Amino acid sequence: MGGGGGGFTATMKQTMIGGGGGSSGSSSNSKRVVFTNKISINETFASDMYKRYNKAVTQYSLSDPKEINKIKNELNYYKCNEMLVHESSQNNTHFFY
Repeated sequence: MGGGGGGFTATMKQTMIGGGGGSSGSSSNSKRVVFTNKISINETFASDMYKRYNKAVTQYSLSDPKEINKIKNELNYYKCNEMLVHESSQNNTHFFY
């Protein structure tokens, strides 16, 4: 990712994103994500011009209500405990029920 000042940097341990084992204090067990302030605008087509998802895959992989609830709970936990949200934007955080 490009240099551009004023970006936001986050570091996550691999174990949080499904990585392998190893000692948790080692810097080799972490990944770095860098966001830039550079804005890119590209042309695209309207959603009625082409399918933006594969309905068969979505319906197949999310047909189990237990799996759907598991995903909802994981997202809600992340939003409550790990996601950084500016205090003036907290009322915009959506939770799944």
